[in-house]
Amino acid sequence: MEVQIKLMKNAFREMTRAQYYLANMKDHDLDKAYGIICWQADYLRSKGINQYPVPYPTTVELHRRQEKDYNFCLYDSSNDQIAVFASVIPSGIPDGWKDFEPTESYVWISSLFTSKEYKGNGLGYKMMSEIESKSKREGFRFALLDTHVEYGNFLVEYYSAIGYEEVVRRSIVYPTNTFQGALMKKRLCTMMIDHGLSEIITNVE
Repeated sequence: MEVQIKLMKNAFREMTRAQYYLANMKDHDLDKAYGIICWQADYLRSKGINQYPVPYPTTVELHRRQEKDYNFCLYDSSNDQIAVFASVIPSGIPDGWKDFEPTESYVWISSLFTSKEYKGNGLGYKMMSEIESKSKREGFRFALLDTHVEYGNFLVEYYSAIGYEEVVRRSIVYPTNTFQGALMKKRLCTMMIDHGLSEIITNVE
């Protein structure tokens, strides 16, 4: 009986996920997005996690990213509200991780936030999947991100569960604070086809 209930819950969750779609953040949603950032910072502080002493991205940074089309949202198609948002920055690894920058094309996934009303529905995973699929279609070979480790490994485990590998840990200086972080990396596609073609051409010659 417990197994059946679990399967029913999973089926319902997959069904509800289908009502969400990925799109560039709309300009009129910038204030809403910043409100989500502030709520997340307050929520973490209430749990004793001072991850964001000052909400980040700041409004200035959020607008800068918007101008460059870096902000993406998972929208609820039933009401066009933001469920999850993140910034996806091509070749955008921060300076603190530059010595681990891939030589192949990559995207830097920054600032993944879920709205209060949508937390607990697995939509963070869906957002990551949508971002990765989009980046892969555009020819990017890797996705990278960083996460805090000062308060335990739960975020590392979260990203590991969807295929990210931990590269290194170190103290990272950000515009609003310094924290102990883990750099995470995931290969989106391989050179297998390219290598195969190369071998064929070599054999023909």
